[in-house]
Amino acid sequence: MVAIWALQNFAMCSRIINRAIAEAGGISVVQEPLLSPNSDVAAQASLLIKFLYSNHMLQEYVSDELVRLLTAALEELWSTSTINEEVLRTINIIFANFYKLYISEATTLCIPPIWKGRSSLEVMLLKNLSWTSYAS
Repeated sequence: MVAIWALQNFAMCSRIINRAIAEAGGISVVQEPLLSPNSDVAAQASLLIKFLYSNHMLQEYVSDELVRLLTAALEELWSTSTINEEVLRTINIIFANFYKLYISEATTLCIPPIWKGRSSLEVMLLKNLSWTSYAS
């Protein structure tokens, strides 16, 4: 958990550091704690992913696999009755910044777990608005 916090502090500093974290494999390292049964660890990993993908700079590092892992983390948290809004916010940031993921199978598969959340209506409305503006 301390390592994730340290990476978050670095990621918040600049875009160049974000790219360095991504190139050094930091994204793949964070994906494992995302599936942790401890909701605090999963939330911190989700926050780090959100910080890394908060802009369009890391387009080559975003993938369907990341969306699948976030969906799996969401399903794991729902199964333990833990509502973790950070995972939902991270999914929202990724969909808002990376339009190429809209047509992926992973995006379609993440819709049912998102609907289970109380605050997910906001995420889906934002996503729907983005889809309609993207299609126009």
